[in-house]
Amino acid sequence: MPGCRSDKANPHGFSFFKDNTMHNPRSMKRIGGACFDPSLVLSDKVFAASNDGKTIFCGGHWDGSVGVFFISKAKIIQVLHRHLDVVTCLAVDGADSLLMSGSKDTTCILWAIGPANSSANGPGVASVVGVGVGGTYPPAGSLEVDPRPLFTFYGHDAPVTCVSLCAELDMAMSGSEDGTVNIHSIQDGCFMLSLIPPTYANMCGPEVSLLAMSSMGYIAVYFEEKTGTNRHLDIYSVNGKHLFAHRPQHPILSMVGRGDHLLTGDIAGMLSIREIHGLALLSMMTLEAPMTSMSFAPGATHLLASLTDGNVAVINAQFFSSS
Repeated sequence: MPGCRSDKANPHGFSFFKDNTMHNPRSMKRIGGACFDPSLVLSDKVFAASNDGKTIFCGGHWDGSVGVFFISKAKIIQVLHRHLDVVTCLAVDGADSLLMSGSKDTTCILWAIGPANSSANGPGVASVVGVGVGGTYPPAGSLEVDPRPLFTFYGHDAPVTCVSLCAELDMAMSGSEDGTVNIHSIQDGCFMLSLIPPTYANMCGPEVSLLAMSSMGYIAVYFEEKTGTNRHLDIYSVNGKHLFAHRPQHPILSMVGRGDHLLTGDIAGMLSIREIHGLALLSMMTLEAPMTSMSFAPGATHLLASLTDGNVAVINAQFFSSS
């Protein structure tokens, strides 16, 4: 287990650090079978975890598949083949009922998730094809994915870079290297609208790097040029109307929305808390290293931020409410 240390300079949080005993190969639990495409830069967007923390969904494989890993068994329990190219991003909804994947083949796929062996009439959704990996059903307690996609979303002209799900608002969002954000309906798979920033004409090759959505219905989109010299953070309404824009000083690596707040972590190791309506800066916090990803703990009591130095910073959510 990792240890933890408090930050005397910052009373609002603490960080985890890796236990030295974990350097022993015999005590390390690794998940095998992940053959990543060498051309893909691995990031948190290639992985998605279930909300109970027991299942990991993994993309980035050279064969365009999505792997489903059961953490307690440290093994792969399902492999999903539908995409024609490498899967670049994944997202799971808050109820662990939907999985969305985006790929270099410019498409997105929406999958149904369910508990393994949960059906009263027999095995769960994996029984559609009979078995999981290795000729066995996924173990009890894990999640399994129906190998028959619910919908396949089209509309991008370049590889998909990020995806996001909001089942409460019936929205499946996808961003692409072509600078567009497409929104489809989760219920019927119909195309709803596209978001194109008003700064699009002034940017040379904008790419949608990050997507976030708040429960208030605001959509946050972070655009960045492939050269990295120009970047914009834009806020849209749930109907696709452009509301606010901000040019960050440093490239943003992670972004998450919570209520009426938008949290961003940049390459300089700065955590910024803004009002999502208007993007007014409320507070800033300097961490020890840049943040590669952020996620709220159940109940939104703490914010967990993974750092490039291998540590995990844990920040008390009271810091945001006091801001």
